[in-house]
Amino acid sequence: MSHRILLVDDEPLNLLVFQYLLEDSGLIVDTAEDGVQALAKTAERHYALILMDMQMPRINGLDATRKIRELPGYRAVPILA
Repeated sequence: MSHRILLVDDEPLNLLVFQYLLEDSGLIVDTAEDGVQALAKTAERHYALILMDMQMPRINGLDATRKIRELPGYRAVPILA
């Protein structure tokens, strides 16, 4: 069974490289370009892990993490910066 993770980064090249590497290891990877997109995606679907960039436009990684923690089912999901 593959785990679905969310990769959040405002740098398109980082998203491409890390998505490729993570998918190559068997993970299902969704991406978000900023904290606003990350919040929308976590509200729609559950992720086993979130890889979060810290410095992004609109909502930074710390604020996005705080808001994601408030969503049902996300209190204990690992969020790595």
